[in-house]
Amino acid sequence: MREEKGYQCPACGKATTHVIQTSSLSSCIIRIRRCNLCGYSHETVEVQMDISSSIRKAADILQQAKVAEA
Repeated sequence: MREEKGYQCPACGKATTHVIQTSSLSSCIIRIRRCNLCGYSHETVEVQMDISSSIRKAADILQQAKVAEA
């Protein structure tokens, strides 16, 4: 059992949980976590996002703004 600090328990508010089950889908990872203090179980979902297109768009906007200022 691996304890993870930082994931706050929605029931008691403490940041000490451990993962009891992990399921992988094509675009996300679902973890069932249990609080080490109060025993409450809850799910977290990690979603993979492709941010490279967003970064390119932001870079293009910044470049256009620089050209407009010149």
